[in-house]
Amino acid sequence: MSSAITCEVRDESPVTVVRLSGALDLATMRSVYTVLDHCLSRQPDALVVDLGDLTVTDRLALSVFAATARQAADWPGVPVVLCAPPPQAANWLAESTACRVVPVQQDCEEATRTAGAAASPRVRVRLEPVAGASAGPASWSATPAAGGTCRSWSARPRWCSAIWSATWSGTPARR
Repeated sequence: MSSAITCEVRDESPVTVVRLSGALDLATMRSVYTVLDHCLSRQPDALVVDLGDLTVTDRLALSVFAATARQAADWPGVPVVLCAPPPQAANWLAESTACRVVPVQQDCEEATRTAGAAASPRVRVRLEPVAGASAGPASWSATPAAGGTCRSWSARPRWCSAIWSATWSGTPARR
């Protein structure tokens, strides 16, 4: 029997919500991971996975959410929250190690609030080359962006100088 799953992605800035529907099993978990990984590559502030219309036919397939959360924690540092799991899936999640890495909320609105609260502040800047500058990282306009970010976050000078140095040279500041 062929398994089918649908992943609907909604960018509800600052949180991306992925609604899964269909059967989650060992055959479909790879496609779910691919979609969630793609969502992470877009660097949302947080990722909420809605399990309300999902049927979990193999409890091992739930490991896709722990794998996604580990990936999100490493890069790009995005909190992942699951919401509205069906009763059997909720039981399996509670018994698994996945809940140690991925929070589960019964309500998607609460999951969105939880994810948003756990999100780290981010700054997204499109950098253009600086005319007349030499090639390499120093030729980009990262320095003003990093400095402005540090000021707007009221960052400590030592922390801010490390960011500024890293954006300028690509390496941490030397003291």
